[in-house]
Amino acid sequence: MKNLTKSWCCLVLIVLFILFESHLIKMAKDALLEVMTEEIPTSYLESARAQLTRNTEKIFFEKRLRYKKITTYVTSRRLVLYIEGLSEKQDDLVREIIGPPVNVAFDSAGRPLAPAIGFAREYNLPVDSLSRKKTEKGEYVCLRIREEGQVCEKILPEIFIQIIISLNFPKTMVWEETKVQFARPIRNLLALYGNKVIKFSLAGVNSGKYTFGLFPLMRKKIVVTQPARYFILLRNVFVIIDQKERKETIKKLILQVAKKSGGEVYFDSSLLDELTYLVEYPTAVLGNFPEHFLNLPEEIIYTCLIKKQKCFPLLNREKKLLPHFVGIRNGFSEYLEIVQEGYQRVLEARLSDAEFFFKQDCKTSLEEKEEKLKGITFTEQLGTIYDKTIRISGLANWLALKLKTENEKLKTIQRISHLAKADLVSEMVKEYPELQGTMGRIYALLNGEKEEIAYGIEEHLLPLSSDGRLPEREESAIVSIADKTDTLVGDFALGLIPTGSADPYGLRRQATGILRIMKEKDWSVSLRELIERSFLLLPDEVQANSERQTLMDNLFNFLRSRIETLLSEEKFDYDEIAAVLAIGFDDVPATFERARALREIRQLSEFEPLVIAFKL
Repeated sequence: MKNLTKSWCCLVLIVLFILFESHLIKMAKDALLEVMTEEIPTSYLESARAQLTRNTEKIFFEKRLRYKKITTYVTSRRLVLYIEGLSEKQDDLVREIIGPPVNVAFDSAGRPLAPAIGFAREYNLPVDSLSRKKTEKGEYVCLRIREEGQVCEKILPEIFIQIIISLNFPKTMVWEETKVQFARPIRNLLALYGNKVIKFSLAGVNSGKYTFGLFPLMRKKIVVTQPARYFILLRNVFVIIDQKERKETIKKLILQVAKKSGGEVYFDSSLLDELTYLVEYPTAVLGNFPEHFLNLPEEIIYTCLIKKQKCFPLLNREKKLLPHFVGIRNGFSEYLEIVQEGYQRVLEARLSDAEFFFKQDCKTSLEEKEEKLKGITFTEQLGTIYDKTIRISGLANWLALKLKTENEKLKTIQRISHLAKADLVSEMVKEYPELQGTMGRIYALLNGEKEEIAYGIEEHLLPLSSDGRLPEREESAIVSIADKTDTLVGDFALGLIPTGSADPYGLRRQATGILRIMKEKDWSVSLRELIERSFLLLPDEVQANSERQTLMDNLFNFLRSRIETLLSEEKFDYDEIAAVLAIGFDDVPATFERARALREIRQLSEFEPLVIAFKL
């Protein structure tokens, strides 16, 4: 009998649980927000998508709204937020308000006194609603006020607006009288909760239940009656909204088309990411270019194809370029012959220009180009680019001597220093700035320069990003530090110091590059001496107009923030970083060694007792 009773109880509980779950599901609905805009730069979109997810989670938490799942989608023309299982109302809020101490609020018989009566009256509640709460400071009177959550549909307009305007972009636009700032003008707002439109207005646009298909081919309004129907409706008008699916589709289409030419695809990851966000309905197009262009250096062809045409090169089995490429069109597969012809015509024109520029550049040597640097101003106060190369040469020579570099390498360092900027006057670099350094290396080899000099010219610009590849050769690493230090010290002497997120001259990257090279090469050269030496190489007028000690302090504070970032990236704790930097960071490799040693000691069982004993 007892077992039977237990079985019935379990069954009842299961039924109640199922009913409760079904009730919750019935109460929850999916929500959809789509912001359609003019074309947003693809470099903004991954950050915008991450913000959209993060900000929505934060705002929903603050608003006490439960949901099952948040998914975000982006293309260059739309930002989409899809919320599965969004509750119909906010969670109720119970607020606990502490009042006067119990011994003040009540007499010894427990009768309420004036403080208790006044406290209850302040919140329009009877005295008998008061409760007591024990704290570290004693027992206090308290009130627990329950606030019923609002209906989701009522607060969603405010929430959707808050989510949209919470997004940050590197640059924003203002295009209408309410002065809303966004990456590009907002042209349509789709906002649904279940089958109901969430009505609000932003930037002069009223929300509704409409969206649009592939721009500019599909201009007819598409009515979305339910969030779940959004995806199939868009696919019917040539929009694949899921960026992961678009990326896989692009890769699959490129491989299919490339197979026809018998070539292998050179997949540039950054181009693939860019096209994933740029197009909404990808179609692959196979193109060709005249074979004689393959006589150009491969770097030029890659740049024309990838950077300018946004196309994928094709390679043979020996990984050499073929005169074929694959382009990605935004649209369906009609009139592909016309699209192919357009791709080929534009690419051939670019390659013809590049061929002309390259031939013109080959008529003069790098040494002759170096002389032309005298006509290019670096800054008005710091002189020309040629003047900068003289300073780089002097500082590189000083640094090489400090590092006890071999005499033969000293000559190489001097040669690299003088030729490092010569390609800036070349026609190729004027047309394709991203090839600076690369063209210097190509022209140096054509001029008969040694390989270490040619590659030193290219590598002295490294790293190109805060976590980019570092110079491999000792000679190019020394010139790289000299170049970056001259830029840092010169700009700080002129008061061109980065503020907030603004860093127009890339000084944070330059400083990080100096520190990373010193760390990786294990070069224990005094940062202070390096900066002082660089300062002494500046023009006399700049030195005279600069407060030397202030310059040193500002630069060291700036470098400290960079080395803090590098240490934190290696997972050192905040207090470990503070302790290590408290005694300075003039010797970069030693600073990292101290941090590693401190972390090892901290893991010993004897560490905590020692710290406690020291404090005592």
